[in-house]
Amino acid sequence: MRMIVGLAIATALSGCATMDKAIVGFSPDEMFARLDRGLEGLKGHPAQGALDTLGYPDQQMVVAGDTVYTWRNEEFLTGANARPLNCVVKVAVRDGIVTTATFNGNAKACLTYANRFPA
Repeated sequence: MRMIVGLAIATALSGCATMDKAIVGFSPDEMFARLDRGLEGLKGHPAQGALDTLGYPDQQMVVAGDTVYTWRNEEFLTGANARPLNCVVKVAVRDGIVTTATFNGNAKACLTYANRFPA
């Protein structure tokens, strides 16, 4: 009985280490593609669309005449594979129009932003 309970716990915990397609509805590759498409769709449009979609940014600064908005999501994976997870989304705007939109991070942490765009 202990072995079965131990195995069940180990199996459950090992699932925490990865983003499970059955739980979130798509794989990490699909999530990254969805976020890429969503951010690409912001380019050439008014900055308000990025703010409406992504929410209030965590940071705003001016770099070489562009206003750069930054959103950050930081999480911490616990258990045997404990490690920090993060996602940073940056949107550059010139004259009120989005010129670039990029992201960098882990699938689990970036999921929060990917979910803000249509599938």
